[in-house]
Amino acid sequence: INAEYMGDRTELEGILLKGMEVNDWDMQATLRQSAHNNKLKKASLDNEEHIQQLHSGEYTDSVNYQLSKAHKKAEELITSLEAGLKWNLTTTYDTSKLMRQCGLELSVQELYTADVSPNYFDLVPLKKEFGSMRKTSSKAEINRPLLAASRLGDGLAGTCDRLEEIENIIKASQLDVTQMARIPDTVLPKIKECLAFVAVDDALKSTDDSINEQNAVVQHTKEAQAKALQDGEMVVAEEASYTIISLMERLMDLIGDKFAIINTKEEENNRHADIFTTLAESNKRTLAMKQDKRRLKQRCETDLHNVHAAITKADAEDVQALHAYETYKAAHDERIQQNLATQTQLWTDMVKNKYTTLLQDIIAELRNKGRERYELMTEHVDAVDKEEMRKVEYQQFLEVVAHHKKTLELTIENCGMAVTCIGLFEHVMNDLCVAIRTWHDIVRDELYNLRISVHKEHLGYFRELYLCIGNLLYKKEKRVEEIDKQLRREHIQLEFCIETFDLTAKQHSEAKKQLTRIRAETEEEIEMLKAKAEQALEEFLESEAALKEEGFDFVHPAVEFQDIVMNQREKIVAYKSQFHKEEDVRIAAEREEIRRQIAISPSKSLQWQAQAYSPTSTPKRLEYSGVD
Repeated sequence: INAEYMGDRTELEGILLKGMEVNDWDMQATLRQSAHNNKLKKASLDNEEHIQQLHSGEYTDSVNYQLSKAHKKAEELITSLEAGLKWNLTTTYDTSKLMRQCGLELSVQELYTADVSPNYFDLVPLKKEFGSMRKTSSKAEINRPLLAASRLGDGLAGTCDRLEEIENIIKASQLDVTQMARIPDTVLPKIKECLAFVAVDDALKSTDDSINEQNAVVQHTKEAQAKALQDGEMVVAEEASYTIISLMERLMDLIGDKFAIINTKEEENNRHADIFTTLAESNKRTLAMKQDKRRLKQRCETDLHNVHAAITKADAEDVQALHAYETYKAAHDERIQQNLATQTQLWTDMVKNKYTTLLQDIIAELRNKGRERYELMTEHVDAVDKEEMRKVEYQQFLEVVAHHKKTLELTIENCGMAVTCIGLFEHVMNDLCVAIRTWHDIVRDELYNLRISVHKEHLGYFRELYLCIGNLLYKKEKRVEEIDKQLRREHIQLEFCIETFDLTAKQHSEAKKQLTRIRAETEEEIEMLKAKAEQALEEFLESEAALKEEGFDFVHPAVEFQDIVMNQREKIVAYKSQFHKEEDVRIAAEREEIRRQIAISPSKSLQWQAQAYSPTSTPKRLEYSGVD
């Protein structure tokens, strides 16, 4: 503030303080302090102006007295100025200035401040949800050994403990947990699916009950069939065979239902096979979050290093400035004292040389000393004001830098705690994903073993069905063979009757038609049974391949059936041989005679074709191919 405008500024500030209604008390205090400081400086400078005016007039004893009085007043005013001049309410240093001077990267808005409260509210529902799932898993382990064998329960327990630890860390910081609380979102639905997973045994219970019921009916039907065979009730026995086939087909359908349930469970379980992919994606996100915090921490450490350097530099500059001011003040006081001593000596010389030619030189010198004093005092007022402003600025620098330093240290601490919390969330994700993968592997192994068990069960029921169909098919084809023999006999008898116009020809003709109709019906039944056998074979292909891959040795029911057929045929042949031993020679002779006659004169009589039995198919029958 220029001295010539000092009075106007003081008056202006007084008008402002009186006229304005200020709600900001700090601003009011600052204005009052500024007005007080200007008043002190104005008083000192006005006194020096008065001294300068005294020096501009005639030097008389009265002027000397007034100068002496003004000099004493000047000492008092300077003492008051040095003691009373304060600029501590004026803001001369702030964070923006600190950032410019120190080259700091981070603004206050990017840092964690002590007045910010931690935000851990999103963690509360997460803890509650995991706690609920932990209780659910504990209850489920009672009924589900699979859950007890897995690490799912342990994973949930560890998760709850880590979330509690995270909450304690967050409460002791200024962190916001909102973003961190979203880390487990990708794994939560999978855990819920695991807890809601229905055990395969429970899913198959109703099907197993139905199979047991069907087995009981099949057993009862077999007993009824055995009794009918013993009693010679062949119609009842045949109907029982069809009933058993129908029941066994129903059992095969139930086996198919069990495979469908297992397939469904495998599809549900396979949704957890890529859980480590979910973990890898989560680790990428958490790594990015940790890197952000580490970069912020590194930038804070750089700023903190610059702040420490600025403090060291400012302390050194303060020491230098204090020393320079003390040196200046000592020199100023000495010059002022010399000036006063010289003025006193000049007043004495002026009295002595009042009537000499030296008087004008003494007066000129005295005026020069007056101007010199004015300049020294004006300079000193400015120096005191600048020194006070420097002290205030230095003090405010220390306050600002201490606060900013604390903010940087707090941010570094919060970054460390954030990295720790993110690391705990990584442990949570890792434990849960490993537990889910363990769960998946256990369920997969259990389903595989169960599937092999159902394949074996399928083998058992397929064997019974195939042997039952084969047995009935064998009997039907034997029946066709018998019908063909009867047709042959009736055809021959009819030919004999036609040869002689025998009246019994009608009877043989009707018998032949009846046998042809029965043969056609039997053929239809044979085709139906073959279709059932082929369908059963086709459905068994998957189980057959699975059992062979597993290394399970078994005799295929088709091969087993061929062995049974061969044994049955050998037994029947043995029975027949007991009744026809005596006719063997005669029959052989007749056959030889027929072959000889055919060789001599080919006949257009009856011809027969025989189909050999194939090990992979049901036994073939002899087919009639003669000419009626």
